[in-house]
Amino acid sequence: MIYFLVTGAVLGISAGLAPGPLLALVVTETLKHGIRTGVRVALVPVCTDLPIIFLIPGLIFRINLAGLT
Repeated sequence: MIYFLVTGAVLGISAGLAPGPLLALVVTETLKHGIRTGVRVALVPVCTDLPIIFLIPGLIFRINLAGLT
């Protein structure tokens, strides 16, 4: 179990730190406006992804209850 958690964490961190448009935006905003703004920009995906993460299991549960699968 620990093996899978560590593997998932390593893969998640490596994917999150891969150069891309979001990383470029975070670095640019941090250099222009300071560390607080950079952190806020970096946390935007968390704010936008969390509702989706909580919504999808509920939808799957309702679809299973309705017998649509």
